[in-house]
Amino acid sequence: PPMDDPGSGVALRRRGLLLVASASVVWSTGGLIVRLLDTDSWTTIFWRSLTAAVFLLALLLWRDGWRGLDGFRRMGWPGLVVGACFATASIALVVALSLTTVAKTLVILSASPLIAALLGRVMLGERIRPGTWATIAAVIVGISLMVSDSLASGSLAGDLVALLIAVSYALAIVVTRRYHGVGMTPAACTGAILATLVALPLASPWSVSAGDFALLCLFGAGQLGLGMQLFVAGARLVPAAHSALIGTLEPILGPLWVWMFLGEQPTVRALIGGAIVLGSVVGNTLWGLRRR
Repeated sequence: PPMDDPGSGVALRRRGLLLVASASVVWSTGGLIVRLLDTDSWTTIFWRSLTAAVFLLALLLWRDGWRGLDGFRRMGWPGLVVGACFATASIALVVALSLTTVAKTLVILSASPLIAALLGRVMLGERIRPGTWATIAAVIVGISLMVSDSLASGSLAGDLVALLIAVSYALAIVVTRRYHGVGMTPAACTGAILATLVALPLASPWSVSAGDFALLCLFGAGQLGLGMQLFVAGARLVPAAHSALIGTLEPILGPLWVWMFLGEQPTVRALIGGAIVLGSVVGNTLWGLRRR
């Protein structure tokens, strides 16, 4: 078909790239939203998770009707594991952003595909090519440089929590690779519900101002819920390597927003470590595309 035909492969791939890029831009606003909120971490987690769960459940019902609820049954225990990983990552994100900079949190998070490669090697016996081993080594160097900076500034706990986010996402990647029938929307909704239940005893839901409540709804339904749906819709139309490459927009744009609007600047050592991590991830992805 002609290249401008909306049903053509080129048009579908272009649409997929645009959707994945949009998801990365939406996700990159998370750090800025957290910095603008006056709520404590657990109240933030509660309202973010609750509004995300409502959004995802409403979207599921609108898209598939009552049949959509069957997805929760069909996802089985692998879906519960993925949901628990999403819940852990969602909780850890807010906690990490309260303990360290947006730049460090998002750069460490960008290492999750490489952690997934290591977990895939251990759990599934997947082969890791030499280039990926070199990238993993470079990422370890970059993160070590950032952690050494945190030791000096007293924000090491935030970096460790950020690493927990990356490990949680990596485990979710490996489980979904092993069990292809896991529906992302039911699993994400399950994760949001679990995070809501964990945060409820520790949160102060009714102490939130009207302005903060609006930001929390944007954080949950928009940044988390809408961002995930944009990514899932786009990732189906483009190769995984393209999605991973475009996903690096998040750790690049996230620190940019807080620097532009709030003046939060990473240290020189953090910038060097972040550049090593992002450069290695992007280089490894480009090399993989070139080999294909």
